[in-house]
Amino acid sequence: MKNSHIQVKTYQGTQQPNAIYVLSRGLNSGKPLDAPCPNCFQILTPDPRQAKAVARILFESGNLRPFLHGSVIEFVRIDVYRSQFITIWDSLNPERAADTIKKLDAIDSYLSNLTDQFKKIKQLRHYLAISAIEP
Repeated sequence: MKNSHIQVKTYQGTQQPNAIYVLSRGLNSGKPLDAPCPNCFQILTPDPRQAKAVARILFESGNLRPFLHGSVIEFVRIDVYRSQFITIWDSLNPERAADTIKKLDAIDSYLSNLTDQFKKIKQLRHYLAISAIEP
């Protein structure tokens, strides 16, 4: 895909149609967001679905971790994010990106189910211990 139409800029409080947003500060820098926040980048492209896929792949791959700066609250510089994003955009074909996102979504769903099961097991353990104490 041609990257000349990709704009990555700091979010200034004005939402753009078809823009995607990624967190720019903290250990989750680069994580795609459902809604913009004060500490995020705004990505504008002709294909927001593809852009969201690339952003998620960039975040999940951990490629941004070596580029985090700061001692209290880490952050990724916009030029570094833009460069990493465009590199993946240029190297990834849309079908592979869609397939990868589909698999990541399936893993997220499975992880959510496991988390729910873990919570229920902890509750069961708690109730079992309480039942041993009560007359």
